[in-house]
Amino acid sequence: MFTNRVINPMIRLTQELANGIVFRGISVDDFNKAELAIGKELAKLIRSTNYPYAEDLVYALSILIEHDHWVINNVARYGFNGLLSRINERALNEAGDTSVYLMATAFAWYSATAAVLGLIKEFRGVNRDALAQWSRAYAEELNAYIDTLDLLINDETYKTLKEEGVIT
Repeated sequence: MFTNRVINPMIRLTQELANGIVFRGISVDDFNKAELAIGKELAKLIRSTNYPYAEDLVYALSILIEHDHWVINNVARYGFNGLLSRINERALNEAGDTSVYLMATAFAWYSATAAVLGLIKEFRGVNRDALAQWSRAYAEELNAYIDTLDLLINDETYKTLKEEGVIT
């Protein structure tokens, strides 16, 4: 049910926007604005439930969106191959850890949000609450890794970190 009501429309919209960027010249800015609009609507929906841990879910959602924007903006800046080569040469371990926290955040957020929005009927409240709180904790780690990757793929910052001996 959650997949049909939330995930499938988001996937379709993402595919349409990605095709638009490639085939119709939709800007990265338009894509980012569309994703933010979807996020704002989801945040309103989550908050409207008056769920005690709604802000944990909204925070996790915001970081998931931030991650998408980070990827899209850096692909636009460096090109797909340029971004991958920077990650491969400078931040392979950090990118792996980022992926782990991305998956954990997404899983916890999707699971808790499905329960909060009533898209699944049978669940344990204690499990829903734990997943909501975990989604925030995972999102905080994900956010830190996004910041780390940002430092390591930026040519100027990377050069400075190497010159200062912060990284080898």
